[in-house]
Amino acid sequence: MVREDQFRSLFRRLLRSPTTSEDAYRCLESVINPHHCPYPEVDPRVARVVALIRELVAENTSVETLAQAVNLSVPRLMQLFRQYVGVPIRRYRQWHRLFVTTIAVAQGKSLTEAAMDAGFTDSAHFSHTFRTTLGLKPTDVLTELGQTGLIPPSAGLGPFRL
Repeated sequence: MVREDQFRSLFRRLLRSPTTSEDAYRCLESVINPHHCPYPEVDPRVARVVALIRELVAENTSVETLAQAVNLSVPRLMQLFRQYVGVPIRRYRQWHRLFVTTIAVAQGKSLTEAAMDAGFTDSAHFSHTFRTTLGLKPTDVLTELGQTGLIPPSAGLGPFRL
C-alpha cells in the first residue's frame, strides 16, 4: 500500500510540473527500485532483437528472421526472449506498437496515420489490438491524453540500455 501511495504522489507531482523524460524516469525508478538493486544483465542477442523490433516497428519481421539475425534457432530465441523480457516476442511487439501509436497520437498525428506508422494495417486493426490487449477502447484512453501529461521517452532509458 505504501508504494501505491508513492506512485500516486509521484504521478500527481509529475502531472503538476512538467519534466524531462530523464527526470521522470529517475523519479519512477526511485519508487520501483528504491534500494537501487542492479538489473540483471540482458543477453545481448535478446537486446538486439528488442532493438530490431523497435527499429522495424512498422514491419512484421518474422521470428525466423529475428532468430537468424542473432544466430539462434526460433525455439531458443523464444525461450531466451521470454526469460529476459518476461513476455513472448509477439506480445512485446504488440505492446511496443501500441506504445508507439499512442505517443504519435499524443504528439498530434491522426490515429490512422499513427497506427499505420506503427505497423497496424489500419485503425480498426489498432483498435481491435488495443481492446484485446488492454480491455478498453482506444477512444476511452486517447481522449484522456488531452487531460493527462505525457512525457515521451528518450532513447536509452530503462533496463534495456542498448
